[in-house]
Amino acid sequence: MKHYLRADQIAESLSVSTSTVWRWVKVGKLPQPFRPTQRTTLWEASVVQKAVDQMSKS
Repeated sequence: MKHYLRADQIAESLSVSTSTVWRWVKVGKLPQPFRPTQRTTLWEASVVQKAVDQMSKS
């Protein structure tokens, strides 16, 4: 079963603001989220982890 995260959960786990999470999406450091409903924005946790690993390598 896939695990999903909201922007605030990503921000908290990385000790950054939600604005930073959205900035990283805009510049391509984090993948685009998907919207299962009009009011919900989610990222697949494993995809976020891969992106964070890539950021820490560079």
